[in-house]
Amino acid sequence: MPPVKFYWYDGGMRPPRPEGLDEDDQLGAGGNGTLFIGDKGMITCPGWAGDPRLLPGSRMDDFQRPAKTLPRSKGHHRDWLDACKGGDPASANFAYGAALTEMGLLGLVALRVGKKMQWDAAAMKAPNAPEADRYLKGSYRKGWEIT
Repeated sequence: MPPVKFYWYDGGMRPPRPEGLDEDDQLGAGGNGTLFIGDKGMITCPGWAGDPRLLPGSRMDDFQRPAKTLPRSKGHHRDWLDACKGGDPASANFAYGAALTEMGLLGLVALRVGKKMQWDAAAMKAPNAPEADRYLKGSYRKGWEIT
């Protein structure tokens, strides 16, 4: 798949409102959410696992949900316990969770440095933002260094 452009807004910042939306179309809910902009349209989803909606809202009138093809979670804790006991990997396993956490934390670092960052995951560096290094590597007090 081709790369995806990801933008992070936080601290009251929000993306510009996309053109062509109905006046009553809500982006997210409760001060947070997700907006996906694709070649064929847009989807918004309130934060914390809210129901996704097509935008503009009028596109929901004729929408038919696709058949469920992916296994559904039994809940975060149940999935985790089953995985610990040798069952299927949890729906939010560490490989997935680590990448998602890295992406979110990098968004916060970009907010701190105040500019768009390019990320070199293999080198764990932002080549265009050396000032980000102070947020990316910990410093240790004398006597507590990791050797």
